[in-house]
Amino acid sequence: MNQELDWPRIAHLLKIGIAAALMVLAGDMLLGWGMHDPAKGGLEGFLSAYLTLSDGRFFWSALLGLITCC
Repeated sequence: MNQELDWPRIAHLLKIGIAAALMVLAGDMLLGWGMHDPAKGGLEGFLSAYLTLSDGRFFWSALLGLITCC
């Protein structure tokens, strides 16, 4: 095995990893910003945040997740 590191390849893979992490962050931000109903308790209260989100936000969040996982 070669003892020297391939720095250009490492830098390229690091750039790809950072770009994928930013895409995942964008998808999580699209899905994660919702207002939950404090009047509801338990799991129902946490899931109430997703009732007000548009279909477009779900779609773009899922698409970004699909692109970055593959």
